[in-house]
Amino acid sequence: QRQMCIRDRIRYHLAPSRLISCGYSQAALDMLSEQIVLKHWAAWVEPGQPVGVIAAQSIGEPATQMTLNSVDWDTEIMIAKDGKFFAPKIGEFIDNYIQTCDRTKIQHLPNDQLYIPLEDGHEWSAVSTDENGRMMWTKLEAITKHPVVNEDGTDTILEVTTESGRVVRATKGKSFLTLRDGKIIQLNGSDLQIGDELPVANTLAIHQLGTIKTLDVSTILSPMEYLYGTEAQKALQAMKTADTTGQRHWFSEANGRDFMVPYSRSDAFRDAFANGKNTRAETFLPGFVYPKSTRSCSSQIPSTIELTKEFGFFVGAYLSEGSSSTTQIQITNNEDVFLAPIRTLLDSWSIGHHTTSVGKVIENTGIKGRTTSLIIHSTLLTALMRKTFGHISYKKTLPDWVYQAPDEFVLALLDGYYSGDGSVALDGSITCSSVSEALVIRLSALLARYSIFGTMSSYMPKLGKFKSVSQQYAYRIPQMYAAIFAKTIGLTIVKKQERLNKILEKSHTICKYKTFNDVVLDKVKTIVPIHPKGGKVYDVTVE
Repeated sequence: QRQMCIRDRIRYHLAPSRLISCGYSQAALDMLSEQIVLKHWAAWVEPGQPVGVIAAQSIGEPATQMTLNSVDWDTEIMIAKDGKFFAPKIGEFIDNYIQTCDRTKIQHLPNDQLYIPLEDGHEWSAVSTDENGRMMWTKLEAITKHPVVNEDGTDTILEVTTESGRVVRATKGKSFLTLRDGKIIQLNGSDLQIGDELPVANTLAIHQLGTIKTLDVSTILSPMEYLYGTEAQKALQAMKTADTTGQRHWFSEANGRDFMVPYSRSDAFRDAFANGKNTRAETFLPGFVYPKSTRSCSSQIPSTIELTKEFGFFVGAYLSEGSSSTTQIQITNNEDVFLAPIRTLLDSWSIGHHTTSVGKVIENTGIKGRTTSLIIHSTLLTALMRKTFGHISYKKTLPDWVYQAPDEFVLALLDGYYSGDGSVALDGSITCSSVSEALVIRLSALLARYSIFGTMSSYMPKLGKFKSVSQQYAYRIPQMYAAIFAKTIGLTIVKKQERLNKILEKSHTICKYKTFNDVVLDKVKTIVPIHPKGGKVYDVTVE
């Protein structure tokens, strides 16, 4: 409709009768046509010039609208495709889209710019802020990739660090937002100064997208590697039909189309399910997942997991207190009240587990104590958790779908994490730390869903008597936002919840980080020129 409107206006204003009456010659008409094309191109993607108020922003801000566009390759952005949330690196997203899209859609503009309208039949949107600091999901219309073009002739961008510890990398053009006279306005990076306030989003406006209720396990554990009861039933029925009709190539033609099972040949499937080599074949149930090798294994998990409070707490506990081998998960916490809800979830899925409690003396330090661990016996659940949330401490993270999960799941996840790894200080602040920077960054963004803001920092612990130490990434929620945490999120560990209750006994209205509707104002601490990764920067354009 927009293209038809533009076409009709061109036909009206550039009608031959109008041009003749204005004295246009053929040469003048050619020049006019050239100017229209050039100005139209410039309106698309003039380097650093935004269209609409949108940030191609780092999720680590969290969900900040610090920048408008023209950001570095590894900046994570929050976008949605057909209502499904995901947070890719902007450079990876745009490069992959360029490789897979209809090549005729790619427009090559002056200065080695690539402009691709998102006209692929999908509904794209991005979270953005308006001039009043209200966060919303807005239609995403196009993506752009181009070299750095600065008015001062340099090819550098700016790495900006704020007082809260957030970092964003963007161009010297109109790539930043700031608050002026009660309005969020565009600001050239070249005009940015120490002390300027940048808006950090303090809500994800997830209600505008809607929530997802379940996790499809097949998106993580491939049906070509794991056995799904529903798919096995389909294959069995296809085999019986083929035996009746005498069809010889039924398996090769149907596997991957009509059903999906982790066998490459029909005889292997037949041996397992008809010739008795799989002694448990008759016990496989639709709606559950099993290991391919199941002769002596009773492991199973649901093929669709409800995103409930119980599963959310287990995820939070795994992120804070969990470790894993390739065959089992271990959740370590001395409070039985912490382990009890996990046992309840495991029992509902018929997953085996046992609890151990042993005395330990830490080598080199002489520190004595008792360690209680819940050992979970499920190769399937172990594979799911390792692939989804990370298999070792410094690789732990939150997948994109968590941001769109129901409140009961998310709040329980935050309970599980902070009950395990969080600390409620006597001064009323709340802190957590991890060796995984990605986990802390994504937790901060998840907390923004509930208007909970905090500061980020990193430090290297002293070695002391320990054999080794690792870089720690910390997130601190100041008192005013800790009060919001206390009202929103309950903690299972009694002592921590008691301290949360004390926070609510006092009024916490003073904070150095001021709010402006849906954003928090974060002052610029340092500005450093750097070269972008790969020499290019990336933009997104909203309606």
